[in-house]
Amino acid sequence: MINPDLVWGNKELLYRTKTAFLSSHAIPPEKVSAVGRWADTLSPDNDCIMCGNIQRIESELLQKLIYRHIPIIVVFGIAMPQTWTTEFLRAADAKCLAMVCSASPTQNSHFIDKADDARRRNMYMIANADNIVVGYARPCGKLSQQLCGLSNVRYL
Repeated sequence: MINPDLVWGNKELLYRTKTAFLSSHAIPPEKVSAVGRWADTLSPDNDCIMCGNIQRIESELLQKLIYRHIPIIVVFGIAMPQTWTTEFLRAADAKCLAMVCSASPTQNSHFIDKADDARRRNMYMIANADNIVVGYARPCGKLSQQLCGLSNVRYL
């Protein structure tokens, strides 16, 4: 369970059924379209999406979800930003947004590389999500390895 003390925004979202969105960095164009179609099926009353905000596909998905008032839990790896975009602030005001850092407050972020940060963030979402939707997982890639053997995964 996510520690509510380490969350900024609407902590009530932590208690909803959550779907993690994960994707490899390099995503084929047809999978980008599939992610958009999937996002169009989501509803504010029935869905709550956990997602990072590092990759382009994640940023595009977040913008679409914010626009449609779909509840979101944004997961950061090492640390949360000190400033927020207007869209994030509006979503927070509308109680549609929570943000959490997957790293322990005692971890020194200077010693965590980007690959380890992504792995840690993904594992955090996998552990805290009820369902997982994958935009694209490169065969034999690190994300594919993390998802291996899980039964709650849907590939787009």
